[in-house]
Amino acid sequence: MEADQVSNEGRPEDALALLDGKKNKEDVTVMMIRASVLTTKAFTDMNNPAAMMLVQAQLGEVAQLYTGALEIDPMAVYDSW
Repeated sequence: MEADQVSNEGRPEDALALLDGKKNKEDVTVMMIRASVLTTKAFTDMNNPAAMMLVQAQLGEVAQLYTGALEIDPMAVYDSW
C-alpha cells in the first residue's frame, strides 16, 4: 500500500494521513499497516524526552490495533509478514 511506502520514506505523519482517509478502517490490512507506521513513529518520537506521553498513547493504539486485527482474523499478524 502507498501508506507503507510513504512511511518507509521517513514520512510517518503523511502515511497516517493516508490511512485516516481509508473508508474501511476495520480492514485487517489497514489495521496492520497503521500499527506498523505508529510503531515507527513512536520509536522516532522516543528521541524527544518530552514526547513520552505521546509515545505511550501511540504504543497503546498499536496494541489495540493488533488485538482488534487478531479478533477479526486470528492469522492477521502471521499473514501480514
